[in-house]
Amino acid sequence: MTDLANISKTVTRAFTAASPVTSTSFTIANAVSGSFSLNMMMCLVATESLANMQYLNINHSNIAASIYEAMSSSYVPNWIAHFNDIDRELLIFPWGIFETNQISSLFFDNFGDGLTEIMVHFGLFLFMAGITCTMQIGKLGESLAGRLYATVFSFFAANFFGKLQSLLLFSIMQILRMGLFLDAYSRMSLVFGYFTASFAIGLLFFASSSYK
Repeated sequence: MTDLANISKTVTRAFTAASPVTSTSFTIANAVSGSFSLNMMMCLVATESLANMQYLNINHSNIAASIYEAMSSSYVPNWIAHFNDIDRELLIFPWGIFETNQISSLFFDNFGDGLTEIMVHFGLFLFMAGITCTMQIGKLGESLAGRLYATVFSFFAANFFGKLQSLLLFSIMQILRMGLFLDAYSRMSLVFGYFTASFAIGLLFFASSSYK
């Protein structure tokens, strides 16, 4: 039945609108209550990971495809992609769901909005980290600054780790299309693809070595 069903545009818009509203509510609730934002972080990671499953199976139902599109929508428009003036037919990755959905192989085309979000969350995290460095550790859990620090950290961590699958996926797609090394936009896209893959792999090695 799900193979034959479609979600209306109204329902899809409701899914998209619910995401930032829910995130904002989580942020306010965690900051006010003083609880650590671990549950919120896990929810966001699960949401992002589920949204990225659209690339793992080309036989998903129309319902699943509509939900994935709504869940993975960014709060920030992909303004970086507007700098791309390469013929779109040259950019489509010729394989499976990427070719079917006309998905570009350039990193910035697919991840410019998410990259902006991560940079904003990372900037807020560094700002709050600088403030909390001046405080005593024992007072962090009791202060508003400590609660905000935990909140912005959870958003940064959830945003990065939840999108890790798509980050690596689009990095590999960009690296495989070396023939698109045409202009400044594609070169920057390639550089960020390499950087993202290297950073993620390095982070995994660092985490595994620290665990041992």
